[in-house]
Amino acid sequence: MEKIKVNLVGFGVMGRNHFRVLRKLDKCDLTAVCDIDSRNKNEVIKYCSFYTEFDEMLRKEKPDALIIATQPQDTIELLKKSIDAKIKNLFVEKPLATLRHLEEVEKLAEIARKEKIKIMVGEITCYDPATRALKKNLDMLGQIKTIISIRSGKYPFRFTHVGVNEDLLTHDLSFARYLLDWEIFEIKNVIRASLFRINQLDFISIDSLAKNGTRFIAISSWLTEEKIRLSTVLGEKAIAQVNFLDEGKYVRILPPEIVEEIRYGSIEEFRRMEKERYKIALELELEKKEALEIELLHFIDCIIKDEIPMTNIDRSLENLRILKKTEER
Repeated sequence: MEKIKVNLVGFGVMGRNHFRVLRKLDKCDLTAVCDIDSRNKNEVIKYCSFYTEFDEMLRKEKPDALIIATQPQDTIELLKKSIDAKIKNLFVEKPLATLRHLEEVEKLAEIARKEKIKIMVGEITCYDPATRALKKNLDMLGQIKTIISIRSGKYPFRFTHVGVNEDLLTHDLSFARYLLDWEIFEIKNVIRASLFRINQLDFISIDSLAKNGTRFIAISSWLTEEKIRLSTVLGEKAIAQVNFLDEGKYVRILPPEIVEEIRYGSIEEFRRMEKERYKIALELELEKKEALEIELLHFIDCIIKDEIPMTNIDRSLENLRILKKTEER
């Protein structure tokens, strides 16, 4: 089988990750990278061609697929040029676009449907081994009542055009929607703040409700030095706790009695009983692959099999519409 010819635009933090993973995938051939910073050429040229002009790369390389890993304010223009160049398979890192470009995304989605263009969005949390393990074993929880997510870290000084709702909250929104087979959430309450920069949201807390009755509560922040990536899924039969950090990733299934009151005579007895109680948790086995590799393999397989990607432009557009509501309340 002939390999899928892939080009990459953007060689920042995520662009470098794509560059690293794409080079080890057997089903595709990374033939070119484009970035406006010519200093990156020395890092790239030993593996593939390097361009500083996007139009030139498309014209000369004629790729089967393109991965866009640039700043979100640039993606709309790059998508338009890619569609004009007749590229039928496009992968865009999240967020698909800034919220102020929502109307343009609506138009692009219509064009993609009409011209049968695959546009996949990099909602990497949906492809994380922890998320996949939880989804596979979701029946152990029974009916899902509430999903709670906390995602926080240092301020990302490398970009200023998106808020924390577009950057971090979108991860947990996709996580919750994926677990619930892509239910739509209605925003009920929002707390938000812009503390570092006046026009850039850096803290948000939302309370929302899906049509099936599941509640989704999320806190996203750029205000902590420590990185936090935690989710708790409460079901009628059990509770799942997920830690997404590379250094301590796990999915633990806890029975309801884990939260029952502990009756004790001393603090030492309490600590012993608490430790014993958490031993009854079931820890799920995770795939031994990084999330980006799973995600890119899915993209390539969708091209080969002519299938619609799971995190496609329509589902990403639904996410943007929900996120837009967080700014309107």
